[in-house]
Amino acid sequence: MRYLLAMFAIVAGVNLSFGQVFIADSLKNGSKSQNVKTVTFFYGPKSRQKDTIDTDTLPRRELINIKTNILYDFAYMPGYGKFCPIPNVAIEIYPLKGHFTFGASFDCPWWKNYRQHKYFQVRNYQLFTRYYTRSGNILRREPGKGAAFKGFYISAYAQAALYNICFDANRGWEGEGWGGGLGLGYVVGLGKKKQHWRLEFGVQLGYFRTLYDPYQWLCPIDPENDHEAYFYKWYGEADDFQERKHAKSWIGPTRAEITLSYDLIYHKRSKTQKYRERKRMLEEGNRK
Repeated sequence: MRYLLAMFAIVAGVNLSFGQVFIADSLKNGSKSQNVKTVTFFYGPKSRQKDTIDTDTLPRRELINIKTNILYDFAYMPGYGKFCPIPNVAIEIYPLKGHFTFGASFDCPWWKNYRQHKYFQVRNYQLFTRYYTRSGNILRREPGKGAAFKGFYISAYAQAALYNICFDANRGWEGEGWGGGLGLGYVVGLGKKKQHWRLEFGVQLGYFRTLYDPYQWLCPIDPENDHEAYFYKWYGEADDFQERKHAKSWIGPTRAEITLSYDLIYHKRSKTQKYRERKRMLEEGNRK
């Protein structure tokens, strides 16, 4: 019997040495039940200590950030003769660890003036990834104590665009383009604690190639007798015309950014507490 009791004590001690997480839907207080979601922890081979934390009070870790490029919001279009704000939006997805984030952006100016033959219509799509020199690992960047991903970063991007740009009756271009490249930037948290608002400064350098057709108002061959409309600048036989025979490539700066961003969606609080407990267990292991 003594041997059985000793073996039972050893097994019980081993089982208590592993951290376990339990989710309780309610806490009973006397005869009343409180609908509070909690996380309970049992830890240590000898410790009888028990921690119960209300998860609804835990700070959340940012998951998706939404942003707009202020330079585009106040853009001036040369040749158009006035300010032409470029509606734009971007999102960035933050993981719980590592240095990399992922995102996408969309620019969509759609300005037009039929009487003056001025058009500034663009659809620009971009996918990007960023590498922050400062790790965003949740074990090192506790939620509620500033933005996890900030400071210097380098990025890589790929883009595709379609456009219709016209400055007057004789200078118009219609086409599509694609490209890619690298970027460099810096992110500053606004505020001292949560920093859900941030300001970003960045520049992109890369390669862009476009296929396009120039066009004009009125027929280039017989403007006096043909109907009023926009025509491609083609002087041969109509049956021989093929679209997108003009091409142009560019290597250099492709984008400049002063961006205002805000954390829109957050990770679940249960994930925050999961990593907090993992951090505690690691710290206890280091002390031993």
